[in-house]
Amino acid sequence: KFGTPWRGAYAASKHALHGFYDALHAEHHKDGIHVTVVCPGFIATNFMHVTSPVQNKGDVYKRMPAQQCADKIVSAIQCRRQEVYIGGIEVLLVYIKQFFRALFAAIIRKVSVR
Repeated sequence: KFGTPWRGAYAASKHALHGFYDALHAEHHKDGIHVTVVCPGFIATNFMHVTSPVQNKGDVYKRMPAQQCADKIVSAIQCRRQEVYIGGIEVLLVYIKQFFRALFAAIIRKVSVR
């Protein structure tokens, strides 16, 4: 739902997926095809270790266990939710961005994901 410093290409690919799924949802709704877009926050996977050779030793974000994330995804699909945000406190940034753009900009400039 937003880009962070040093992750521009990653953010661009995710934004493209949102556009694709919006179109897919609209095109096939009448066919009974339901689309759930999952927007995960900080989940305990090895993604950061694989994508970033320089890992910050102090991971300040509490990460949701992968199994808990998977359970929430299954529940969202079963409930036919169109979009779901999964994570911890970082999910609040989605709403801060929507309603308080200047505050969001100030926060996101300070995020360190390197």
